[in-house]
Amino acid sequence: MQDNSKYAIFYYNRNCFGTRLKAVSFFILIFTGIKVNFTRLFAETMPVCIKNKEKIFFIFLLGLLVSEISAQESGSLYYLPEVSQWSLDNPAMQNHTDKLVVGMPFLSGVSWQWNSSVPINALFSKGFAYSFHRFYDTLNEQGKMQTSAGATVFFASFRHQNYTFSLSVSERAFSEGIFDREIVRIIRDGTKDFYGKNEYLGEASMFLTHYREIAPGVSKRLHKDLDVGVRAKLLFGKLHFSGEDMSFAVEADQENLLIQTEGNFIFGGALRHQRDTIRKSSTFYADISPGNYFFQPRNLGVALDLGVVYRPNKFSELSLSFTDAGLLGFRHKTFESVFSRPVIYSEKDFYQSVDEGVTEPRYLEPRQALIKFGDSLAYVLDVNKTNTRNFSTLPL
Repeated sequence: MQDNSKYAIFYYNRNCFGTRLKAVSFFILIFTGIKVNFTRLFAETMPVCIKNKEKIFFIFLLGLLVSEISAQESGSLYYLPEVSQWSLDNPAMQNHTDKLVVGMPFLSGVSWQWNSSVPINALFSKGFAYSFHRFYDTLNEQGKMQTSAGATVFFASFRHQNYTFSLSVSERAFSEGIFDREIVRIIRDGTKDFYGKNEYLGEASMFLTHYREIAPGVSKRLHKDLDVGVRAKLLFGKLHFSGEDMSFAVEADQENLLIQTEGNFIFGGALRHQRDTIRKSSTFYADISPGNYFFQPRNLGVALDLGVVYRPNKFSELSLSFTDAGLLGFRHKTFESVFSRPVIYSEKDFYQSVDEGVTEPRYLEPRQALIKFGDSLAYVLDVNKTNTRNFSTLPL
């Protein structure tokens, strides 16, 4: 899984004598699953005055490079040399304050990233009014979504001679999803138009992971031009959902409409499963313990960050880092759910979600229809506790 976002920040100052150009550009590449950061290319002082056309071409060229680059989530403040939290992106970064730095909870590092094949306002518009018609029309044959978020609960950094020591505790989450466009059509139109038809709607996959991260790190200045760093991460899993290639189809018999869902998914976290043997339904309830608020040692993972900072001259700096190389395993309070039966809509349950003014067949708002469909899934799932640990890799 990979998050995609783009960063390019340019600062330009002109003095009365000559031209000073300071460009800060962040290049983050994804290559063979490894994140490579080329950070902070400084042209601090230009001895020759650059003409306007050359300046425009230089900035335009950097913009083209950045437009083709993808990256994990990150905040631009991480790249300012006087902000010690920039070491969260590269463990080789040194503390420039020469003091003990303690970050304020959450304010010391918050990031959020969204990357989707359609913009958010394709579903929501002004006043948070939503339209699945607009959403469907905007989609390609497949809809794709990637998002990630992070918040630093605690951060501390201290420099002693050529060493910088750091410790951070963060809440992090990432998700990725892909789904075929035609699945949205039954949400958009309702079940009435599908009665009497046999139609395959497509497949959907969804992944979601939330964990807490403890990350001690150390950076050493090997030479005045070279810094290296490493950060080990201990991960405590809190929530995990993994459903791959779940298929959806509609079939009709003489009286009913059947929504056939095939596949399975893994669901783990602070959950308790309860099976109603009379109604033959499965329900999940929250089962939160003190360990869920602090650390959950039963769903553990590890990761590693490596970084190098090289300064070929006093005008430039090259940063290279490999971050989040690791995995996280879930077994405690983790369940595997299999779709074993179809969701059945009888003729009296048919509805349409197109025209609110039409009473026959009855109108059901898409949001309410989704809630009703979700409630029906409790009767078509076979749920069992997993006996093996389910591993997921972190998005590099």
